[in-house]
Amino acid sequence: MKWKNEHRSNKILNRLHQGSSFPVITLSRMQAEKEERRLPRVLANRESARQTILRRQALRKELKRRVADLSLQNENMKMEKDLAAKEYLSLKGANEHLKEQV
Repeated sequence: MKWKNEHRSNKILNRLHQGSSFPVITLSRMQAEKEERRLPRVLANRESARQTILRRQALRKELKRRVADLSLQNENMKMEKDLAAKEYLSLKGANEHLKEQV
């Protein structure tokens, strides 16, 4: 069926160009030229998609590293806060004791 449609299209193109100074381009040649233009575009799209995947992987890796760093920093700050709270309570108790002595 495809061959019949292609053959019919070629006949129409030949009739259109009879007596014309334009070169006759067959449908199969037009399809081949179209495919030649399509293939580099497909390859470029694949490369672009590959680059996007690599960029996203790198970003994900960087974000995981930042999460780990911030989690560690958060734990350290919690420990510092706890130490500061204990020191405050100790100094508050010592201050109350000194006030009682005076």
